[in-house]
Amino acid sequence: MARFSDFPQYSERYDRAVQFALSAHRYQQRKHRDLPYILHPQAVASYVWLQGGSESEAIAGWLHDYAEDVAPSIEAGLHTLEVEFGAEVAAIVRGCTECDRTGSWKERKQRYIQQVASSSDSVLRVSLADKYDNFANGYLSLGKSRPELIWFGSTLAEIYQQRLQESWLTRQFAAVVERLKLL
Repeated sequence: MARFSDFPQYSERYDRAVQFALSAHRYQQRKHRDLPYILHPQAVASYVWLQGGSESEAIAGWLHDYAEDVAPSIEAGLHTLEVEFGAEVAAIVRGCTECDRTGSWKERKQRYIQQVASSSDSVLRVSLADKYDNFANGYLSLGKSRPELIWFGSTLAEIYQQRLQESWLTRQFAAVVERLKLL
């Protein structure tokens, strides 16, 4: 049973972000399953909150794929997010976004790893929540070889373990990657 507070637990900006994400992803499905895509941003935002993240980080969780997957261009999407939800949210989303989509899958992931490794803890928390949900819920069925996914996941797990040692989700992500090695 929920207990009630004398104060709102989140702002109207959070409400707007949820509605924005619902509208933006309304016609999308997960790549590997016939499920509404919105379940992914919802899970990412939930994992961010559950790690003790801020409201801005949770908003970025809802919106983390908007610039990359919905907007006419990444820069246009980031601009929209900055105008609608502020510079902090846009910066977190930028840090979680593969802004340069050129090169092979491995080259793009290497750039992402370097980007995340030098990012703020806010970016790391959202990235961790995103990658945990992807790896735990079907990333394997996207056509990448298991060694590639193990390399990507293991490298990210090391970064998360170094920087977000206290996060229970860091341990969960590392366990998912370890299970992948056993398949």
